[in-house]
Amino acid sequence: YQGDAMSVIDLCATAVKEAMGDFFGGGTVRFVGRSIGSQLAVGCAAKLHEEQHVAAPQRITLLDPFFTTQEFTFLGTGVRCGRVVSSTGVGAFAQQATANYVKMLWETKRVATEVYTSAGSTSGLDSQAAIDMGTYSVQVAYKPSWCDGEDSDLKCEHQAVFPFYFLSFGLPPPPLVQAVTSPGRLLDKPAVTCAVPSASCTDAELRALLEEHILLMQSQTSASWDQVDGTDTFALGDDTFALTSGTMLNTITPDPAIEEEVAQSNAIEQRQWGMSRGFRLGSESGMSTKQLDFVVQIAGCILALPLLAFLTYRLISLASQKACASSTDEDEEGSEEEEEEDDGESDLEGSMKQSPLMEDH
Repeated sequence: YQGDAMSVIDLCATAVKEAMGDFFGGGTVRFVGRSIGSQLAVGCAAKLHEEQHVAAPQRITLLDPFFTTQEFTFLGTGVRCGRVVSSTGVGAFAQQATANYVKMLWETKRVATEVYTSAGSTSGLDSQAAIDMGTYSVQVAYKPSWCDGEDSDLKCEHQAVFPFYFLSFGLPPPPLVQAVTSPGRLLDKPAVTCAVPSASCTDAELRALLEEHILLMQSQTSASWDQVDGTDTFALGDDTFALTSGTMLNTITPDPAIEEEVAQSNAIEQRQWGMSRGFRLGSESGMSTKQLDFVVQIAGCILALPLLAFLTYRLISLASQKACASSTDEDEEGSEEEEEEDDGESDLEGSMKQSPLMEDH
């Protein structure tokens, strides 16, 4: 590789910016990471928010996440940054860093994270990372028992969540049910649009679920939506889920204050391309076409004012000069007429004086 990127996260952020450009105008961006790609999805999201880019996501989906615990090894030695080292593991660094990013993105940017598993609990998380991840992300556990009998049950289960999630885009969220101690289950569909996290839930609905989840986690160590029906079929229409806490969410309403934070976030404001677009949103944000047209019009008016004043002055000057010239011509004509009258009177007086002499003669 020949480039300036210092990590895979930098490569991801660069690729997203090149693909999305600086003029994205959509309502939301969602990152989806599967297996070991989950840590990259979270890190890339954090990087884009740090750089205040318009493509920074509002939602992150992790599908059966797995985290790096060992480096590339050869003959019992590790390879780190092109050097052979004696240690071969990175410990809990990747897992804890990912969990920290998830927590930070929610608390500072209100980015909602949803975790879906189909191969058991989140793989590779130590205790503290599991607590942080479990607190600041909603957890949904599929249980694909139809994988039993496959050549590789674990591989089937690990891969099952991928089609589950993307196929659920076109379906309403599955119903929430309440488990009871007696045989069978009591179905109870609350009057809410999204009682179970799903790909088809809106961002606001998912944030509302996460808000309820965080409150629930203040009094217990774990809570998730676990599949209880439809486990033996690949179809999604018969799936139902129950909360492990046993608490039903009767009403799910997004917090208006949090929704206002999202609406005023840097990434969302950069997607407003009208007159309301803010300035100094980022190094590459720019202004909208309407704002540019408005600025051009204002500049045109400012430039036109001196020209208009000059033209007005010239017109007034010409009119004044014309008026003065007309007045002068009238005065000259009046003077000539007066001189002619004076000459006529003088001739008449002269002739009258000469008349007696002529008579006497």
